[in-house]
Amino acid sequence: MSRRSRLRLDAPVSVPVVIPRVTVQLDGPGTVAVTLDGVSVSDGPIPRVQLGEALSQIVEQVGAAVRIEVHEPDGAVLADILTPPARQPGEPAPAPDRPRRRQPARRPRPAPDSQR
Repeated sequence: MSRRSRLRLDAPVSVPVVIPRVTVQLDGPGTVAVTLDGVSVSDGPIPRVQLGEALSQIVEQVGAAVRIEVHEPDGAVLADILTPPARQPGEPAPAPDRPRRRQPARRPRPAPDSQR
């Protein structure tokens, strides 16, 4: 049986228009800093051995596909897309529980020139 025939094509996967981005940056020996759309997800560094658990919790809380970027000390960037586990029929969708994206500051519009 090929891999394609084993995939469940009828299982819905929630993929938002703009995929939330989790960035993992080496913070120190054995620790990483994790952000979701630029907002830290913890009060301090996370032990590297707990990274998988932290990423699973983030994906579960967001309730949709998430892009993960791991920035290595040598400058290499590893990226992947993680999706939440498929819900069982009749199971309610999880409520999104992620920080809102900060909107960029808008410059005030110049006043119309009255000397035209």
